[in-house]
Amino acid sequence: MPKKSTNELIESLAQSVKRGFDEIHERFDGVDARFDAVDERLDKVEIRLTKIENGHIGRIERLEDDMTRVKLKVGIR
Repeated sequence: MPKKSTNELIESLAQSVKRGFDEIHERFDGVDARFDAVDERLDKVEIRLTKIENGHIGRIERLEDDMTRVKLKVGIR
């Protein structure tokens, strides 16, 4: 096997590095897609929690109003 020249060695190294970067790029594409999916799910969870929170706030306010009326009728306030 004849010895490779410096240019051939550099070219071989450059091709190897390029293949490595291409593989990493493909892996990051997969990671990006997963992050997008997780981000979308978190957005949905946030919307649901906001709806639940708003519902509870309304219920608490109604309960406070009811308690105020009860206290007035009982004479506590």
